[in-house]
Amino acid sequence: MRAAATLLLLLPSLAHAGPAAPIAVIATLRGDRDLPTDLRIHRDYTEAKDQATRDKIRRFGNPDIYPAIMELTTQVSIRLFQLAVESGLSLMGSALVDQYASKPIMSREDYFKYVHPYRIRAWEALGRKVNPGYIVPSPQEAGQNMQDPVLGKLQGSFTNYIFPQTPEGLTLPEYDQPMLEMARKYKQSYMYMVHGKYLRDASESQLEATVQRICKMATEARVNLTVSIASVPPGASVEKANHVFKLVEKYGRY
Repeated sequence: MRAAATLLLLLPSLAHAGPAAPIAVIATLRGDRDLPTDLRIHRDYTEAKDQATRDKIRRFGNPDIYPAIMELTTQVSIRLFQLAVESGLSLMGSALVDQYASKPIMSREDYFKYVHPYRIRAWEALGRKVNPGYIVPSPQEAGQNMQDPVLGKLQGSFTNYIFPQTPEGLTLPEYDQPMLEMARKYKQSYMYMVHGKYLRDASESQLEATVQRICKMATEARVNLTVSIASVPPGASVEKANHVFKLVEKYGRY
């Protein structure tokens, strides 16, 4: 039998390489004002029922911008990961993180129709070694991801990355038990993110209490757990990050 809770330290590879994901790159190129407009124009044009409506949409804007720039950024994403591998980095723990393609910025329906196909192309081009998981804001939608033919087969689908947080930057604790139960149901790991703001501002005793709590919950639920650090802001120290990883070694089971 496997250990009750296995906590993996994400090595300094490309873990959660958000800037290498298509929508993350396109958001940088087009900005958070133009990008939603590009998508809306393309979507409305694609879904228009008649030519007169399509002509009207074209007078408002260019529906070809969104697919063209998505094609470009998909190729950029692929090449960035390829360059990393050529430079000797491992893809272990790597992910196409596209928080810009999640709620409330983009609906689930628009994501699967207008973003997911590009991410799957990148995933396949990289030998299926980079996780294209869709980040969701609730345990309920994490469960919905398991119905997708690709997402349902991947590890790392369950994460607290964009769940609601306290003002201190800590994921609301009431989300952890449902996620652990779901991870056990689908035989997945729960990827628990210690957010950078919390890492920077919390005391060492607070960090210890957080890591100890989630490790204890995972042990009791008999679920594999990955503890990582996400979205690290300026001012967060390497010493605190090392402290978190030492706590994982202390309270995790291998």
